Amino acid sequence: MNWKTYIDQAIKTGLESPTPYKVIPYKNGIGIKKIEFFKSSLFKPRFKKVDIDNYEHLYFFEDIKGIWGEAKNPDEPKISKENLDQVKQDIKSKGIKFYTCDDDGNDKHYGYYYSICDFKNNPNYGKPTIDFEPMDFMSGDGHVQMWYLENKKWNAL
Repeated sequence: MNWKTYIDQAIKTGLESPTPYKVIPYKNGIGIKKIEFFKSSLFKPRFKKVDIDNYEHLYFFEDIKGIWGEAKNPDEPKISKENLDQVKQDIKSKGIKFYTCDDDGNDKHYGYYYSICDFKNNPNYGKPTIDFEPMDFMSGDGHVQMWYLENKKWNAL
């Protein structure tokens, strides 16, 4: 096999690879000078979509980085940075808007909470529900009240 055939095969292999790359030969055609991986978003690894129904509860605050929750199965993979926006959007669309505040109603922190009632004898079975985890999280900042939005009206929890 000659260098031209070898380089042509290397270029073809690079373009067909699961992580595509470009083979750059030396100008004289003898040998490979370098290999460059494509920086296109088309070739970014694809992450499995997170199913928020696999969690007991999930919540986030609009002004605080992070998502908090508890998986139903301890082997459930952690939510990655790549999935963060998708998970937040799912919580927003399926969950309940809330805010926590201090005792005089100031210092509000808004967020979204998602959990499904799984008590079969409860009339809300299978519907979104809310619990005190976000207020517990904010209690260190003096937050002692939690409100949630239902039918365009704020209700105390």
